[in-house]
Amino acid sequence: MLWICLHLPQPVTAGPPGLAARLLRYTPHLAALDDQALALEVEGSLRLFGGARALLRAVRQDCPPGTVTGLAPTALGACLLARRGHGARHALRPHTLARHLDALPCEALPTAPDSLAALRALGCRRLGQLRALPRTGLRNRGHAALLQILDQAYGQAPPGDYRWLGDDGGFVLARELDHRSVSATAVEAAGASLIRALCAWLDTRQGAADELELDLGHDERRAGPSTTPIRLRTAQPEWAAERFIGLLREHLARRRLAAPVVRIALRCARILPRTPRTAPLLLDDSPPPGRESALLDVLRARLGADCLHFPDPRPQHIPERTDRWRTEAARPRARLPERSPRSRPLWLLAHAVALAAPDHRPMIDGAPLTLVSGPERIEGGWWTQGQAPVGRDYFIACDARGARYWVYRDHHGAGWFLHGLFG
Repeated sequence: MLWICLHLPQPVTAGPPGLAARLLRYTPHLAALDDQALALEVEGSLRLFGGARALLRAVRQDCPPGTVTGLAPTALGACLLARRGHGARHALRPHTLARHLDALPCEALPTAPDSLAALRALGCRRLGQLRALPRTGLRNRGHAALLQILDQAYGQAPPGDYRWLGDDGGFVLARELDHRSVSATAVEAAGASLIRALCAWLDTRQGAADELELDLGHDERRAGPSTTPIRLRTAQPEWAAERFIGLLREHLARRRLAAPVVRIALRCARILPRTPRTAPLLLDDSPPPGRESALLDVLRARLGADCLHFPDPRPQHIPERTDRWRTEAARPRARLPERSPRSRPLWLLAHAVALAAPDHRPMIDGAPLTLVSGPERIEGGWWTQGQAPVGRDYFIACDARGARYWVYRDHHGAGWFLHGLFG
């Protein structure tokens, strides 16, 4: 393992915003050793960034001025070297780290003052001298914790329980408008700046999002709601700012603001993995990938999420129990089952309509139908408790105008029924 430790000039909580997010670009393993020290485990990132020296240079550019770095095979060892302030602070190999740590004073160890006072009483000033003392005697004198910290620094014991930093599971950013405004153009411009900041943040994580929440804040002194929520949803995970800005424009075009907007807040609660898009090998006239999802996004923004329904077929033999439709709130992502080898109508009636059938020939609007395909026998329900058994012979019928219908004859003597229409 190889660690880079950053000794910051001020506490982490008081440091520049977004520091942890910038450091996570180099490694997913970022830990806070204490209030002013961050450690990055970068063994797996060396080849990507061109070696330890190039990676260390890149990390320094993202740190605030006054940050001191240390490089060592252990996190605590790198931290001790970074706090050294002068001399060699970088060691790639364990024996080099041991030589540098031996020269450090015992006060460099993060241990209790009582232990340091006991070491001074023994005449022990350097870590090298501390390592030379009998370990059994130190442990019997109550300095087992001191030995544990020493072993962690030299790599002879597993690292301690660090506070690992990572994605907080979302993105939150707010902006105050320069002046109160009910103009959709001004609100869109302010929201666009937040969306671009979000997409830049997603780029650092190679992430995407399929839902954004914007809260348009109003003057609290006015009567009425204090915020106007706007939800931007996409059919597929997106990371392009223009896609989200276009959806925001559609929402603002069909929404009338009840009060002037003074503040805009953007939240993205769920970060999804990014699926890179590939261009075709040969130039052709095929539509670019994602055009269908873009159309759905625009329709959702213009008509509302409740106006869109998605098929959700069920593995059932009986047709009326197979077709299900879900709203956007429960958007299905599973693959649809394989289509039936037989032709089925796209429009299935909610309830089958009884047909007149003189001489066992079904009729619609007084005109007889011609059976052109069938029968397709469908039986089921007899093995399910609480459901009536079903037995039907389905046919594709055609009238004099060429319109096709899906009709069936009930096995239980109930007659003929119309169940679906073909396009």
